[in-house]
Amino acid sequence: MNKDQFIRLLEIVSAMASIEIKGVTKRFGSKIAIHNADLEIGDKEIFSIIGPSGSGKTSLLRIIAGLETPTSGRVYFNGRDVTDLKPSDRNIGMVFQDYALWPHLDVYHNISLVLKGKEEEERVSSILNRVGLSHKMKSRISDLSGGEMQRVALARALVMNPDILLMDEPLSNLDTKIKRDLIVETLRVIRDIGITTVFVTHAQEEAYEMADRLAVMNHGLIEQVGIPEEVYTNPASLFVADFMSESVVLQISVQSREDGMVRMSGEGEPLEIPEELVPMEFERGKIVIRMDELELTNAISPPCLPATVLDYRFNTGVYDLLLTIPDGRIIRKRVQRKVGNVGDKVFLRLVPDSFFIFKDDVAVSEPAFP
Repeated sequence: MNKDQFIRLLEIVSAMASIEIKGVTKRFGSKIAIHNADLEIGDKEIFSIIGPSGSGKTSLLRIIAGLETPTSGRVYFNGRDVTDLKPSDRNIGMVFQDYALWPHLDVYHNISLVLKGKEEEERVSSILNRVGLSHKMKSRISDLSGGEMQRVALARALVMNPDILLMDEPLSNLDTKIKRDLIVETLRVIRDIGITTVFVTHAQEEAYEMADRLAVMNHGLIEQVGIPEEVYTNPASLFVADFMSESVVLQISVQSREDGMVRMSGEGEPLEIPEELVPMEFERGKIVIRMDELELTNAISPPCLPATVLDYRFNTGVYDLLLTIPDGRIIRKRVQRKVGNVGDKVFLRLVPDSFFIFKDDVAVSEPAFP
């Protein structure tokens, strides 16, 4: 290996930015925000931490950023222990939920202030060109749209050439159409730069559309890590199955097994499910039924869930069908065309992959601590 090849190898190695979380726990007084988290995020990977409010996802992001110190456990960047380093010593860029922009300054100065004179004009111009805001350089923040402010925040996070980009609910303040456009634009910029990215969200569609892999958190625990398709099609727990889709959860128990069918009793009317879809050891637990995967029919076609049409709502080329199921709950099913009229009885047919069955003792619960 000659000198030039060696220097190039050093450049490649130094540019790598993997993240490893080992046994991280975070307490706030008696509250446990994160419990014994282990996580590996690859170089240039776009990774999402997703969960409901209070699940610990933002606390974990802040620990990666150095804004919080773990009660126990360690954080590594590319094999280097950074647990005790300040945020300014970690070479990270961060986009906050509220963007944290200075409203009295224009776009250029919101970005240039973090540079401290280092090739200021050239670097600001370059990053604004990347995010498509060169024409807004002299605009005041107060004159920008929400989507434009998000792109300014992204530009400011990236202008220092960080090794890692961290984003806390970056799209939560935007309406649906702007959010869809920004997902595409943000992905383009991140892929173009090739930067390791971790973003927190509570919105399933953001995680599915943006992430190479994701971690689902609940009550401070990481319940599952995987690619979006794997997490959706093979959920590891009752919580993951329910949280990662629009679904109905019903308590059920086996009433009988005969003629290749398992008859289930529980909330509402009995369900009959083909025996091959129910584990032999299952006796009592919960069924998670995913609305998006169900087939809506006018006739009984077991296994199915009976429902009554409550109302229709038109929604961008499709219909949101409001239904009442036997236990009295109102659910929503999106359909391409109307099936039945208000007041009619219809049936939601359970097809493979439209439901998951969990025994009562396998759900991951909130950990108890002294």
